[in-house]
Amino acid sequence: MNAFPFFELPAELRNRICEFALTAEDPLEAASEGTDARPYLVLDPDDPQKAFNQLKNVNKQLRQETADLELRYNTLSFNHDNTGTPLDEVFNFIEFLGDEKRNWVRKIVLNPNLFGEPDPIQNWYYEVKRLDRLCCDNPHMMVRYLIYTEHYDYENLEGTEHLLYDMAMHLLQLRGVSLPGLKAIELDEEFQEQFEFWKEANETYGGTQCTPLVAPNLRFYPWRIKLDEELLEHIYLDMEGYDYAADWMTAVVIWAGYGI
Repeated sequence: MNAFPFFELPAELRNRICEFALTAEDPLEAASEGTDARPYLVLDPDDPQKAFNQLKNVNKQLRQETADLELRYNTLSFNHDNTGTPLDEVFNFIEFLGDEKRNWVRKIVLNPNLFGEPDPIQNWYYEVKRLDRLCCDNPHMMVRYLIYTEHYDYENLEGTEHLLYDMAMHLLQLRGVSLPGLKAIELDEEFQEQFEFWKEANETYGGTQCTPLVAPNLRFYPWRIKLDEELLEHIYLDMEGYDYAADWMTAVVIWAGYGI
């Protein structure tokens, strides 16, 4: 008889128990004890020393059965830190996993940089194209990239025209698609100048270097924007009467609800 009663259970039941124990309510975040150390997953980023999977520390046999098994059951979250971008963290994490356990990863979320300086635009294009290739090579992964929409107040839902322009900029950058009739919307001069800058940057750094991205399992969403009745109402009120209102409304719904 096995000294550890858990292993007397049928394999299918053990697997279900492990799945339950290793499934978190919230996404798991990658942590590492050093630049060259193997990253691991934590539930609380404020307590990075405590790896989420504690089953593997019970004994040798449980380590063999459960090591990295949490990859199968959870969404993995990557955030900007002081040394790089979430893209850097994703590439580093995937490289450490190796080919076999890379296939265990199902869902990834990349969060925006809210506090640091943005990357030079040409670097961002290069990294996003690299992410597109990663997704093409790993079609089992669903990658959700959240983009900070700095011109839109998600708390009071005013100014969906700015949300539309943010969406238009990223649609042009990432998919090579232009929305019609945007010049009909009068926005503040600063935002209009930024949009023109992004258009010029897309022509300089985008094109065949970046757009269009092709991986169907890579989607871009606005950060903290939910597609609900309140947002739909504001979209309708802000865009009603424009010639291309139907196209714009559809675009924002796709942007907020389904990703581009």
